[in-house]
Amino acid sequence: MGKLAPEVVASQLNDWQMAIQREDLKKSEDFYKSVKSLFDEMEEDQEVLAYYSLLEERHKMLMHSARGDDLRGHSYFTNENRKVLKMIDDKLEFNFHLYEGMYEAYKKNYDKAINSYSQAERKLEDIHDEIERAEFYFKVSYLYSLIKQSIISQHYIKKSLLIYGNRPDYKRKFALSSMITATNYGDLKKFDLAEKFYKQAIALAEEIDDELLTSQMYHNVSILYSDYCKSNECINALTTALKSVAWRNSGYYPISLYMLMRELYKAGDSEKAKKIYEELQDIFMKKENKIYQAKTNIVHSIFSSSPDTCYSVCLNCISVLEDENDLEGVSELSLMVARFFEKQNYYDKATYFLKRRIWADEEMKKLEG
Repeated sequence: MGKLAPEVVASQLNDWQMAIQREDLKKSEDFYKSVKSLFDEMEEDQEVLAYYSLLEERHKMLMHSARGDDLRGHSYFTNENRKVLKMIDDKLEFNFHLYEGMYEAYKKNYDKAINSYSQAERKLEDIHDEIERAEFYFKVSYLYSLIKQSIISQHYIKKSLLIYGNRPDYKRKFALSSMITATNYGDLKKFDLAEKFYKQAIALAEEIDDELLTSQMYHNVSILYSDYCKSNECINALTTALKSVAWRNSGYYPISLYMLMRELYKAGDSEKAKKIYEELQDIFMKKENKIYQAKTNIVHSIFSSSPDTCYSVCLNCISVLEDENDLEGVSELSLMVARFFEKQNYYDKATYFLKRRIWADEEMKKLEG
């Protein structure tokens, strides 16, 4: 029997890429399981092998972003592979830089992520597929929303919305683009616009009957309500997200629990908040999550410990967030801790944590495209 032509495998890879771009989790998972076996029958082709390696990385990042799956142990983004792809094909080189940027953003290496996206942007004029361009705009916008550079994020997400908005087969990506738009408006203190775009995103997720995406939207809108001191709306949104079996089985479950614990403490329902705190401790015993363990301990300590104990816990936990390069977390939680100590008339301690917030904000401002 003759070997399988590389073009046949490449066609399968193209279909896999389309599934990834649509964020069709089931189809992407099916391709991931089936395509690899084709290489045993295929004539050797360096370009097709490189294409597969990139899509494998992209698939894993999709599963992380959609379900919270672990994303560790990657080694494909090396200088050697970068040089190889540069010699093979412009599109592959573009995808290498784009996916590398996504991976560095996941690791919170934001300066490296921006550098990778900048290199991808230099190749963008060679990319004629509007969906691939929309994917680039979406990912860059998402990164800038993470570091609170909302104006830059809006510049990119508008382009993404224009493309996805004209493609009925990309409603999921249009919903996610609406979510980023809402996040930016929230950070820009435009609550009504933020809520409008969140409601649009929720309606789209419900329209396509995507349980996991709908839960993600309710989780994210809860952040807006929390920031604007609308505790009832925040708790209701989180409760809705947590009803979903798919959401409870995802890696995002403890994050929603943390948000609910925090909001219950703020609303004065300490008894329910402490029960959730205990549940989170059990979860973290089974699976470590340094960032959310630190955040959980900070919030619990503020509402249930003496000032001296709280200071010790928060000092340690803010250091953990700094070590993990969670600049947004350092900024947000340092302010929360500072306000606690200010109310207790511990002005020296409040000043210390305000300085940590200022440091984190300045670090985020340094990250420019």
